[in-house]
Amino acid sequence: MRTCALLVTLTLGPIASFSQEQAVYLTTLGRTLFVVSYDHRFAQEFAVQGGIGQNNLDRTSSTTVRFGASYLRGTEHMLELLLFVDIWTKFLNPIAREDTFFGSFLGYRYQPGRGFTFRVGINPLRLNEHYFDADEWFQNVLQASIGYSF
Repeated sequence: MRTCALLVTLTLGPIASFSQEQAVYLTTLGRTLFVVSYDHRFAQEFAVQGGIGQNNLDRTSSTTVRFGASYLRGTEHMLELLLFVDIWTKFLNPIAREDTFFGSFLGYRYQPGRGFTFRVGINPLRLNEHYFDADEWFQNVLQASIGYSF
């Protein structure tokens, strides 16, 4: 019984002792024109995010809805691996293209406890059921975000 309690304490201890952090980001460059997202760290190494933005591909502008999950390594200066899905909708433009993309972000995140925060990195992967050209899947595209952590 003591062994089981010790394992639970060692496994859940970092999650239970972590103070949850939240941030709001404005992301630009990358594969969309911009995305405004809310980021919630529920553990020292894990965060989820959701956002809305605009993309401008093929001279049509689609509203983008983004959902993602991040793995973070570090405390204030972090390595971040984000996996996300972008859903393009015709919400504000009836002639826009509707589509779904799965993507990733690999980069550096600076996030103090509270205050100014930023991220910079690349989008090395973008998958879509309509595109089968591997050259398009693995293009390194620079992405940058600025925000506020609270």
